[in-house]
Amino acid sequence: VHNNVFFSRAYDTKESIRLCDGDDACRKVSSQELRNQKLISAIGIEGLNTVLATLVDFKGERYICQTIVPGILLSGSASAKLKYGILEHGKRITVKNDTLDMMEKLGDHLFIKKRNIPTHPVKLTPEVAGILNIEEDEDTMPQSIKIDMENEADVVTEADGSECVPHVGPIEAKILEGSDGRMYAMEMVRLTPRDANYVPAASNGSGCIEDKTLESVSSDISSAYVLRHELIHQYVSQQVQSKQQAIMVEHLKSVESEKKEEKPEAKEESAVETTTESAVEGEEAKEEKKTIPDSVKKEMEAITAESIGLDLNVNCFTNASLSSNSKEDESTIKVLSEHLYNTILPSITSRVLSRNLLAHDGSNLCTLLHGHGVNMRYLGRLCKLANDLEIEDNAAMPSEDAALIKSKQQNDATTDAVKSSRNFMPLYWLELLESEVIARCVKHLLNEAMRSEDVRSAPAGYIAQLFNAIIGTKGASDVVEALDSVSVEAIAAPIVQQVKQGKKGKKNQNIVVATVIPTTPTVATINTDVGFYRQRIVDEARNRFCAELTLFSVETGLNTLRINQACLTRRICQVTGVRISSRTYEFDHIIEVPEPKTDSTAFTQTTITLVPGAKSPFALDDVMHLLPIVKSSEPEIIFGDARQVLDMARVHMNQGRDSVAYELANEALNWLQQIVGPMHKEFLNATNLATE
Repeated sequence: VHNNVFFSRAYDTKESIRLCDGDDACRKVSSQELRNQKLISAIGIEGLNTVLATLVDFKGERYICQTIVPGILLSGSASAKLKYGILEHGKRITVKNDTLDMMEKLGDHLFIKKRNIPTHPVKLTPEVAGILNIEEDEDTMPQSIKIDMENEADVVTEADGSECVPHVGPIEAKILEGSDGRMYAMEMVRLTPRDANYVPAASNGSGCIEDKTLESVSSDISSAYVLRHELIHQYVSQQVQSKQQAIMVEHLKSVESEKKEEKPEAKEESAVETTTESAVEGEEAKEEKKTIPDSVKKEMEAITAESIGLDLNVNCFTNASLSSNSKEDESTIKVLSEHLYNTILPSITSRVLSRNLLAHDGSNLCTLLHGHGVNMRYLGRLCKLANDLEIEDNAAMPSEDAALIKSKQQNDATTDAVKSSRNFMPLYWLELLESEVIARCVKHLLNEAMRSEDVRSAPAGYIAQLFNAIIGTKGASDVVEALDSVSVEAIAAPIVQQVKQGKKGKKNQNIVVATVIPTTPTVATINTDVGFYRQRIVDEARNRFCAELTLFSVETGLNTLRINQACLTRRICQVTGVRISSRTYEFDHIIEVPEPKTDSTAFTQTTITLVPGAKSPFALDDVMHLLPIVKSSEPEIIFGDARQVLDMARVHMNQGRDSVAYELANEALNWLQQIVGPMHKEFLNATNLATE
């Protein structure tokens, strides 16, 4: 505890209630909890509060920084009280009537309904008991948190004789009453169900991903994979729209049938009179379609998100004890997961193919996919869809028409030949997807290496070697030679100078400088095998994204004809926090020489020549800083109406109604400009949405 802020590391301690195992899973769960805290704050349930929290990723560790609930560290009458949830393994869960009402209101917004769960949902396993060194009946509850039996929810006896209590939300969720009398929501780690696509078919998973592919995915990490809120809201909106369309189609059919029954037998008339009557009937039909009876309007308006009846159980596919109807809940989750895999992902690819969807860089790609309810772990599936379409494009035309394919893939539709041809998959899409996969794999490798004390104390050598192995042409043995030739004093001098300048500056100036080379570099610990790093990237892509990289291989490295090395370097620096010197690096570059145009060719042929760059474009002194990556629970939009309008704009944009989405985005933009001003980040997000 420092300055009334509680600091902790995200790793598996077995002390807290967690339905997943492993440090990586705990890191992911902490990120989900932060996102859910922002969501709860944005919904604004009366009487339910959240704490301010921040996640800091630095040198392979994730630190959780959060404000302290008043009274949680005190004892006696001023201590905090547990009003909802469970603190220890094997203990009875606490559910108070007033906090249950709050969770029911929260569940109404998130399609989470009340369930009856056993009074002891999390059993104390011998493994956990051995790690914590406690007995089954031993009380290890912190003295500063009290539990009383007042206002407890009624216990329900199931048909099998088991005692259950009503419950809403994840098993791990807690609500504490602070010494200030306020209710604080804690550990809301899962407000959406687990992704059934990453559950093996033998465990009643969806089966969309083959079990052979799932074997390479860590079961500890996949246990923390959940669906996104955007997916659920998009699914509900689609169900509402489809039911309303069904009502309209049924109405039009009934109108047509009534019209046929009332129409008398026609007599033979002249051709002119028949043509005139047909034109009149056509106009009448158009007017009938425009005029919708009030009964049909009321029936369509009755179809709302609440009437869809989506009922989610966020504790399915976990090791917690559940009620007997868990199979029905699992079926509902499987429908959502299959909708994501079989509908949303192909739809995104189709929109990219038709040029209705555009991503500029990796950060914009992340925002775009999240807006569609797609988790980044599905990058591999999107890569597969894009690569399949590129293969079809190459097979669609003979080799002599390669210029036509390339022109179409690069959005060059200036010629009649290109305009009349079929749509070809843009080349940038697969390049952008695989670049994002590689950047995120580098982040995981760097985090893993940073947990080693040798690399953690002097990371510059490892970072330069890793960058050269992934981005360089052949690899880098030059880095190790540089470590031998450069003295420690020469390496550390610029860093010490920057630290001194930071201290001499203004007092309020926050300068975060990581000591990159504080001790003697341990050259022996740096692996100089280029193939080792490349193999790790390929394995990480397969394990975390189910991706088979086509533009990166162990033997040849990066396909620099397709992936821009400078763009990939920029994205890696963004996701890892590495800062390198701003200079011109010796990357590969392409020279295109146009050939003389002949009558037999419809396009100007070009000869592409790849000029290789340096084997080791990154030197040791290019690694300048290693900065923390920070995420906070600050609400994105403090004005609820603007948030709702922006959400509606995103829904309309995802459904292809760009004009309606543009009007809604502009309306939200005007509100945000008046309330938060043009410098707020949400104003910029609304601006980006309006320009898309």
